[in-house]
Amino acid sequence: MQFYEERRVMLKRGALGAYRKLVLETTWPALIEAGARPLCLLSGLIGAPVQETYLFVGFPDAVSWQQGQGLITGLSVEEGRAAGPIRARAALLEEESARLLIPSPFRPSAEPRREERRAVYGFRKWWIKPETFPEFEHCTHEGVWPAMDAMGHWVLGHFREAFTSELLEVSNLAGYYDPAHWQRTRTAAAPENNVPAELLAKLAELAPRRNALTLKSYVKLMTAHWPD
Repeated sequence: MQFYEERRVMLKRGALGAYRKLVLETTWPALIEAGARPLCLLSGLIGAPVQETYLFVGFPDAVSWQQGQGLITGLSVEEGRAAGPIRARAALLEEESARLLIPSPFRPSAEPRREERRAVYGFRKWWIKPETFPEFEHCTHEGVWPAMDAMGHWVLGHFREAFTSELLEVSNLAGYYDPAHWQRTRTAAAPENNVPAELLAKLAELAPRRNALTLKSYVKLMTAHWPD
C-alpha cells in the first residue's frame, strides 16, 4: 500500500459496541472490496479512554483514498449527504480526525496473516529530527525488533508522517498477547525470556542509540478488534 490513513474517533460513552459492529461488519468488508486494506481497529485500554479509537487503513493511491472516505464515513463527498447503513454513524461520535502516514518498508507486511495479530497493542509515537530518520529506522528494525520478536511481540504497522516539518512523528503498532506480556518484554535480558545472546547484544548496541535520537515519546496500550 502506498500510504495509510490513521483515523482517530472519540466515541460517545457506551458507543464502542455499536461502532465496533459497524466498522467490522460494514466498513471493513466494503473497503476490502474497493481495493483498500483495513489493518486494525483499536480502542483505549491503558493510557487512553475506551472511547478513544483508531482505525488504520491502507490505500494504493490517492484516488482510492478519496473513494474510501465515503466508505468510512458514509458521507458522499460529491453530494454532501449521508448514505446507506452508515448514516447512524454520526450519532456515535464526539469528534473525529484523520491523517495520512507513509509505511516503513518493513511493516505492515504485504499480506498480514491471522497469526500475526495480537490482542493488545502498544501504540507508540516518537518525535525525532527528520534527518535522523534513516538511522532511527536502522536501530529499530535491526536492533529492537529482533529481540522483541523472540519474546512473541510482533509489529503490525510502523509509519512516519506524510509531511515534513521541524520534527518528524513516527508511529508504531507493536502487538502483545496481553498487558502482562507487554510488561515482560520491558526486561528482555531476563533469563526467563530466553532471548538469544546475539539478539540481546544487538539490542544493547542499538536501543540506546535510538533513545538518543528520540526527542520525546509516549505509549498507550490499546485493545485490538478484528472481524470474525
